[in-house]
Amino acid sequence: MFLENRGDLARRLYRAAAAGALGAALFASGPAQAQGAKLGALVPMTGPLAEFGPSSFNGINLAAKHVNAQGGVLGGELEIIVGDSQTNPQATVTAARRLVSVDGVSGIIGALSSDVTIPAAQTISSVHRGPQISGSAAALRVTALANNDFLFRTTPHDAVQGIILANLAKESGFDPVAVMFRDDYYGKGLAASFEARYRAIGGTITDMVPFADEQASYRGELSRAAAVDPQALVQIAFPCEGVPMLKQALEEGFFSKFIFTDGMKSTDLIDVIGAKALDGSIGTPPEAREDKSARLFSAAYEAQHGEGRRFRSSTRSMTRHSSWRWPSRRRAPRKAPPCATPFTPFPILRASPFFPANGRRRDA
Repeated sequence: MFLENRGDLARRLYRAAAAGALGAALFASGPAQAQGAKLGALVPMTGPLAEFGPSSFNGINLAAKHVNAQGGVLGGELEIIVGDSQTNPQATVTAARRLVSVDGVSGIIGALSSDVTIPAAQTISSVHRGPQISGSAAALRVTALANNDFLFRTTPHDAVQGIILANLAKESGFDPVAVMFRDDYYGKGLAASFEARYRAIGGTITDMVPFADEQASYRGELSRAAAVDPQALVQIAFPCEGVPMLKQALEEGFFSKFIFTDGMKSTDLIDVIGAKALDGSIGTPPEAREDKSARLFSAAYEAQHGEGRRFRSSTRSMTRHSSWRWPSRRRAPRKAPPCATPFTPFPILRASPFFPANGRRRDA
């Protein structure tokens, strides 16, 4: 995982091999809280990414529970207030504004996708000069975004995933391939990174096909992508459009093998498409290293909520570290104590099959 604000490529790639969640600090413009503190959680409880909202929110709440069990913050408890991003830019900005202006939160965790994280950072976080940290906004534009340096993330950016994805595709014998990608920050950035690396290592891409989200049909784009008979389709999508696209691709014989990115790591792939139809497909989801901390968190999460989905660990870590990043009297955040380093080693991305042989999904 990756904690990134602005900086050069070497620093970004170094941090991409480490985990760290810089907890959201206090907003300088809000009223001081006598005891305790509030954090806002911008997660998609409804909308295209609603599948991942509850588990992400559960991870945040679990971190708050652990913080409070160890004494809380500022003499009181850490409270989490949810704002539904709906995976919609305007809805996200509205929810972020309400969290800051009405609920009086001291920092924001979220949102999940780049296309909604960026406007929230530009409109709310940078204006109110309060840190915002996302566990999954991977678009390269976040790196150079004009946000007064108040936006952070804890996930590998798309240039990293694109390289790993290209290597995996080539090593798995998929050549040539076609690429279909969301026409947004996430899709375009990841597609460009994949294309550059894949061509550099000798791969052939027959076509790069953008698409709009939530179309009624993707047959036109699929027909174009399949025109030169590539071996596999690289699909850079979210489940809301990706699953219907897969059904159309399989039912009409456009493709039988697929290469997925993190946005498609969904239980719907197995539930709707079926494990047999996905046999041989691969992908690159970011996964936490199985160290002691990860095992303890997974056990605590599963004991309280059962099995969860992606992003739960990244949202938990963002919240947990806020306990030692909390500023006093609304000044600059305290430095972390020596034992609470914000950078715990993680792999950049695990280049492994998206689905194991038994058809059960692997949870990041």
